Amino acid sequence: MKVSLRVYAKALLESIHNKSKAEIKKIIDAWLYELQSKNLLRKKSQLLAEVQALRDEEKQIIRANITSARKLASSTLKQAATMIQKRTGAKEIIFQEQIETKLGGGLILHFNDTVLDASLQTVTAELAETISEN
Repeated sequence: MKVSLRVYAKALLESIHNKSKAEIKKIIDAWLYELQSKNLLRKKSQLLAEVQALRDEEKQIIRANITSARKLASSTLKQAATMIQKRTGAKEIIFQEQIETKLGGGLILHFNDTVLDASLQTVTAELAETISEN
């Protein structure tokens, strides 16, 4: 039976819960040996991403990408975080900020399976499409 990466990640998190640093090191060493024996070490990045995702779920953390034409003010990030928290009930929002000058203005926000596009580029394109339809 093939075991998914998420199952390995969940097993690791459960096995290190409430353990000392020395015990955690032994558990991780055993886990790495298990992955090596199953020829899964090449997928370590995906495994670590699964561990992070499970940990985020447990702590009610959402990681969001926010793209804008220029660096956003901290007040804008706080507003975006508040909006995400109201929609999801998350306790914490962690932003990965990206700058794309071609947006012109506004921002694009990605979190979970949601994309909110309030960029000037998209608004202008939608307006042009609406005008051309009429």
